[in-house]
Amino acid sequence: MANNVPITPGSGADVATDQVLGGAHIQLVKLVDGTEDSTARIPGDATNGLKVNVTNGVVPVSDNGSSLTVDGSVGITGAVDVSGSAVDVSGSTVDAVISDGGGSVSVDDNGSSLSVDDGAGSLTVDSPQLPSALVGGRLDVAVGAALPAGSNAIGKLAANAGVTIGAVELAAAQTLAAVTAITNVVHVDDNGGTVSVDDGGGNLSIDDGGNVISVDDNGSSLTVDSTQLPSALVGGRLDVAVGAALPAGSNAIGKLAANSGVTIGAVELAASQTLATVTTITNPVTAAGGAAQGGSVTGNPVPLAAESVDHGAAPTNQASAAGKVVRPIANRDGVLFVIDGHPNAITNGQNFTGAQTDTALVSVNSGTKIVVTGIQVTVSNATLASPSVKIGFGTANVPSSGAGIVFWHPGIPAGGGAGRQGGILAIGADGEDIRLTCDAPTSGSISVVVTYYTIPA
Repeated sequence: MANNVPITPGSGADVATDQVLGGAHIQLVKLVDGTEDSTARIPGDATNGLKVNVTNGVVPVSDNGSSLTVDGSVGITGAVDVSGSAVDVSGSTVDAVISDGGGSVSVDDNGSSLSVDDGAGSLTVDSPQLPSALVGGRLDVAVGAALPAGSNAIGKLAANAGVTIGAVELAAAQTLAAVTAITNVVHVDDNGGTVSVDDGGGNLSIDDGGNVISVDDNGSSLTVDSTQLPSALVGGRLDVAVGAALPAGSNAIGKLAANSGVTIGAVELAASQTLATVTTITNPVTAAGGAAQGGSVTGNPVPLAAESVDHGAAPTNQASAAGKVVRPIANRDGVLFVIDGHPNAITNGQNFTGAQTDTALVSVNSGTKIVVTGIQVTVSNATLASPSVKIGFGTANVPSSGAGIVFWHPGIPAGGGAGRQGGILAIGADGEDIRLTCDAPTSGSISVVVTYYTIPA
């Protein structure tokens, strides 16, 4: 809807006003709510004025520096804060103001303590308020004078099991004549003098309770009756001081056969002695030769024994399986028969019809070395050229020259060949392969045979 109404002086609508002294007009305005396009009026009249709604908040009430009177009873919910001031209950009594309806007032100490003051007078506590028996507490009584002397026992110790009694001191003239047995450990101090302990019969029985009782001779001597020594010391010993050396004699102190398990130290034989009576030695014996290293052979040195075998005769089969101990063999002159090579030698042969560059003939992994004991290279008759051949060790390439070369020929003619045999020819480094580089054998082929074995790096 359109807002605002234009007014033209001298014409148009009439506006309600109140003309006051001086001829001025004051416009009369009715209150309505602030909602857009609303004509709802705010209620009120000349008698009661405008109505005010206080339900949406708290309206503070002030006594304006004087007093505030509330007619009738006032219900209170929650705590009333009277800090910094006093509550005036004139005209009535406290129990009429604060009462549980039965004549008592319940006071909460909030988990703390309440102090009760007698007002500089006295505070009477009815006797029924004291508990008949104090459990977990005590009733302190002040004793005004010392307890009277008497001979009656306050209580028998036997009836007070578990009660610990402090140190008991005996006068110097007193003895433990009536004590026949002491079952616990007792520390007795002679205080620089002597202590007499007697059971009245000349003996005193002392139970060590499974412990050890130490006896001190007080810097003097201690006499032990011979009857008190055990007839046989078991698990202990009786030390005897020998004043002189044992006399010489030929009797054996003990037979070794009767002392099974006794370890005897090293036994040395004089140069002129032999083990003539020893027929069997079941444990290893370490023997040293009669001549030092580099010296002349004299006496009877320990030789390297071998079984003699005639030429043309087969040696005796000494073991039924691998892993057994055998003797080496030699001819009658003592020359050992030795087979060249290795018990696990491997022969690898390959043929190539074209040129090769760094081609691996035998490959190994890291941790392994190749030992070459033989190598042979041949060129077929149909080959029209004389190819050069180079074989060596390498992880990726054949060495150009120097170390690592096993075989090298500048040109092998057709139908020809070359090789090496006998013993260890070359040993590669850790993880190195045997590799081949050669020219093309035109119209023919090249054959390479390698004999080798491997060892740990």
